[in-house]
Amino acid sequence: MAPTTTIDHDYSPDSKSDGGEGAGSKEVATVVVEGVEVDIDVQEEEAVLRRIDRFILPVMCVTFWLQYIDKSALAYASVFGLSKDLGLKGSQYSTLGSLFYIGYLVAEYPSSYLLQKLPINRYVPTMVVLWGMVLAVTSHGRNFTDFALCRTFLGVCEAVITPAFLMITGAYWKREEQPFRAGVWYSMNGLGSLCGSLITYGVGQIKYKDYYAWSWIFLFSGCLTVLWGLILFFVMPISPSKAWFLTPRQREVAVGRIRNNMTSLAGKQFKWSQAKEVFNPFIDPQGLLLFLWVVANEVVNGSAIFIKLVTQSYGFGTLNTILLGVPTGVMQMIFILSGTYLARKLKGGRIYTQMAYLCPSALGIILQIALPRSQKGALLFGNYLIGSYVASLVIGFSLPTVNSAGYTKRLTLTGTVFLGYCVGNIIGPQAFFTGEVPLYKTGFSVCLAMLCAQCLLLGILRVYYVRENKRRDRLMAEMEARGEEMPVYDTYADVTDIENLRFRYLL
Repeated sequence: MAPTTTIDHDYSPDSKSDGGEGAGSKEVATVVVEGVEVDIDVQEEEAVLRRIDRFILPVMCVTFWLQYIDKSALAYASVFGLSKDLGLKGSQYSTLGSLFYIGYLVAEYPSSYLLQKLPINRYVPTMVVLWGMVLAVTSHGRNFTDFALCRTFLGVCEAVITPAFLMITGAYWKREEQPFRAGVWYSMNGLGSLCGSLITYGVGQIKYKDYYAWSWIFLFSGCLTVLWGLILFFVMPISPSKAWFLTPRQREVAVGRIRNNMTSLAGKQFKWSQAKEVFNPFIDPQGLLLFLWVVANEVVNGSAIFIKLVTQSYGFGTLNTILLGVPTGVMQMIFILSGTYLARKLKGGRIYTQMAYLCPSALGIILQIALPRSQKGALLFGNYLIGSYVASLVIGFSLPTVNSAGYTKRLTLTGTVFLGYCVGNIIGPQAFFTGEVPLYKTGFSVCLAMLCAQCLLLGILRVYYVRENKRRDRLMAEMEARGEEMPVYDTYADVTDIENLRFRYLL
């Protein structure tokens, strides 16, 4: 019989802090294995953290890098005359942008369900191989219907990645460590933009009489993804307790070190009472506020498939337009990594950091609306600033996992956020009208309004967290004054953040 591992927790007031990485590192965790207590010292924990960073992060980074390149292939192909070659009319190009997220939306809850039922180290690689195959087949599309089907199925296959990665991040890293790690793998969007531009520049110059230039983009990216999916079958671990790159002792430490996450490691039993907390804003407004915030954020993201066309409208040729996408990727990486770093370092500054990184995007959009096409330099500068909103998204993606507890509640809240993610990306492209080429004033005006809405929603969310933390501190003080003690829940107790009054929200 395999050894069973339980973890004793000291839920001290220090666990509510929003300090940087290593906060509380002077504490010693006690891991109980078959009734024997084993202490985890700081050096041992740090060694395990380094090993996790060394083996898990690269796997996530490469996968997310490929995902960005693959779903952005449509934008790269548009510069090579995709719309003309397919005979697209009216809003059909915008519809292709939305269809990816319609497929994503349809598959979101089935994917989340399957993540709970299937081994993650088999399910995720399978879907990576499938989406690579779909992308390769897209290279043979010759009309709107062909592309509509391929884009929809691509969204279905890719829907598993971000929820799976958020689960992995929550399983391997402490709450204070998660934003920066999520930032690292999400920054692969920027690296994907950079590398995608260079790959497209090279592949787009292949000449073959029976193939359009843009067809090679889909074929090359699809084959590369299939290859990586096959590699994932051998390198992706199923869980910290079974990680192939850790020794048995290190696996115990990996489980023990996340003792203060207070997010429950209970069995996977769905509870409607926990789902009700997410859907009822009078019980917990987090669900509604996070949903509306991510919708607003992703409406802005819906402009992404038009950015290459906007750049081309400044007067650049096809290949120069592709190369000008390289700084876009560099800027996006800088925004994401700096934003998540600040969110980790600034005590109580996560949501403020999210709000701050919306400002460069607003400036970039204002420049697109206000300046004439003759101001190439300023327009291009504004174009590069637009991507800063992604840093806000990455930091916010960690909120459902770090600021909720209970198996069903975390699952439902994460699903609600990704519902908003899909809805925003479906709406976004529809705000850009073909008749407004190349200015797209309606689309950019909508994006500017959504940036303002995000600041308002994030401000309300932070006020809620602050008030709730103060209320819980006050209740604890009152109980201590009466000689009473607030209930202490084990990590395996499936209770929510609303039920566990020792839980503190990170700001």
